[in-house]
Amino acid sequence: MDPIQGVAKLILGLWEGKKIQNWIVLLFELLFSGSIGFLLTCGSAFALHSPAIVGIGRGMIVAAVLMLAVYNSNPLTKGMRIVVPKLDDTEKAIAADTQTLQH
Repeated sequence: MDPIQGVAKLILGLWEGKKIQNWIVLLFELLFSGSIGFLLTCGSAFALHSPAIVGIGRGMIVAAVLMLAVYNSNPLTKGMRIVVPKLDDTEKAIAADTQTLQH
């Protein structure tokens, strides 16, 4: 078997096993959740006439928390180690202040 066929067979095997699709879905969930959280928080701050830097900073914090929640709840990331700053009662805050929508 030549190397091109081997690589093609590997890619097709991963595609048929839904591994690639699952990682693409995780990436989309991370980006979409982070973007919506950032835009909602930043836009709310701007609507309340907060300084731009405050709105952007708050939006970044919310985006990071939401992306961490998506990461932690996905079965693909089970057993993977990440390093994040320790925040007081982070899990309680995520559970209390977020909602999960699924279509």
